[in-house]
Amino acid sequence: IVFPLFSPPALHLRTRRRHLLTLARTAALRATSRRLFWNQAKMTSKQEPWTRLSHSKKLPGWVAYNPKTMRPPPLSGDTKQMKILSWNVNGLRNIVQSGGFFSALAQRENFDVLCLQETHLKGDVKDFMNLIPGYEYNYWSCSVARLDYSGTGVISRVKPISVQYGIGIAEHDQEGRVITLEFENFYLVNAYVPNSGRGLRRLVYRVDNWDPSFADFVEVRSLC
Repeated sequence: IVFPLFSPPALHLRTRRRHLLTLARTAALRATSRRLFWNQAKMTSKQEPWTRLSHSKKLPGWVAYNPKTMRPPPLSGDTKQMKILSWNVNGLRNIVQSGGFFSALAQRENFDVLCLQETHLKGDVKDFMNLIPGYEYNYWSCSVARLDYSGTGVISRVKPISVQYGIGIAEHDQEGRVITLEFENFYLVNAYVPNSGRGLRRLVYRVDNWDPSFADFVEVRSLC
């Protein structure tokens, strides 16, 4: 019996065709998986905008907080607690017009207080006073120095003892950056801190004016 050292050409051709077909199927499956992944990511981002990092100049390694995957472990049932969420919405009106995200977020996270920054409201807050059923305490601070800019808001189902807008210094209270709520055992300060701006044009204001004034404001309340 003689065994050939090499397979016949026809066998090589069939093997090569099967190999190419396998590679093509593998590539198609990978492409389909990538499409499904990105479509799911886009759908999630659309349905849950709080998982999208919308910073125009984000740096490598920055990620948006995703409550599904990054939520800390729950506290024990006998722990007295208040759950507080913070969200830079980068334009509240657009998010509200896109769908009922706030009710969905409240149902899933069951928070007590929601702090918002960069609301960009122009003083027209009446349309936003009942965003979430059951959260009847709503407080808004809007920029008067520049419309459609900055702004903060707090939505709570717990009634605070008192509410203060700004830090009590006219120079710093024109852009709606701070809302402070007093509760039984603590103060909650919701702040959208000014950055240095393009070309660092507000660096001196931030370092020499805002930071010391804001630090003094917080320190006084920490001593109460």
